[in-house]
Amino acid sequence: MKTLLLILLLAVPSVVLSAQNGYIEVTAPGNRQLKMAVASPRSTDGPANPETARQVSDVIAYDMNMSGVVIAESRLQTTILSSALGDVDFMSWQSAGFDLLVKGEYSLKEGRLTVEFRLFDVLSRKQITAKRYLGTAKDLRRFSHSFADEILGAITGEKGVFTTRIAYVSAQTGNKEIYVMDWDGYNPLPLTKNGAINLNPDFSPDGREIIFTSYKRGNPDLYLRSLSNTAEVALSNRKGLNMTGNWPPGEEGSGHDPPGGGSPLDPALRLRSPGSDVPGLLPDLRPAVHGVVDDPLSGDRGQVPEDRRPGARK
Repeated sequence: MKTLLLILLLAVPSVVLSAQNGYIEVTAPGNRQLKMAVASPRSTDGPANPETARQVSDVIAYDMNMSGVVIAESRLQTTILSSALGDVDFMSWQSAGFDLLVKGEYSLKEGRLTVEFRLFDVLSRKQITAKRYLGTAKDLRRFSHSFADEILGAITGEKGVFTTRIAYVSAQTGNKEIYVMDWDGYNPLPLTKNGAINLNPDFSPDGREIIFTSYKRGNPDLYLRSLSNTAEVALSNRKGLNMTGNWPPGEEGSGHDPPGGGSPLDPALRLRSPGSDVPGLLPDLRPAVHGVVDDPLSGDRGQVPEDRRPGARK
């Protein structure tokens, strides 16, 4: 009895401290972390492609695990998982210990990709949100990242940043070239291929342009590059160092192509002291995720109840 009383007394200070901070973390019933099943999507137009289906579920599960909000698990296709998108055996998923379920289906015809995802609340037995994406086969990972953003928004009230991309400098070709890649390291894309030294990439706040320093003409000059094409415009090519430029807060991009050898943008660009090749972050590419058809079905939808969200007040 004395031992039990001692344990209870030791537990009191932590509870009181949380109450004094005005914050008690409640992540799921029983004060545990939410558990999510991500079912591999089924094909609606012929034999399933296990590699494609697994890639989709793995991307979403990885994003959600990295968020720290839920514990996500990919689930391979089975007879039950291959049922119609809206048919869910909630009792089976609940018995398996899952709070949330992601189901999906895809169609790939002549290079045209259609993907639909749905997020279900297993405990309340209802659909939370749904998205349909239209694009090409190369958009598969991007659509998966985009729906992961939607999932995080439904759970926490704030969308994720899994469609973010990173700009970095790599010497894998023998020269320092600038690349961009998905936030998880996939889909590296070279932005420069000039065989010279290229440094210090920095994205515009709207994510449509990038400025960087290049030695491609012998002098370290500052260039502007749009992500929608390959044209590079010299912003500053004065004799000496023209480097480590970055965008001032609130600047949304150039909006036009300035001439070489001087630019109307020069006064708006700040120079910071040279440093290491620190990667630049593209804060949010959600506007660039095109071909999205919001909420394909009307039905009973909503959000995860506030009392079950991470960080909910008790």
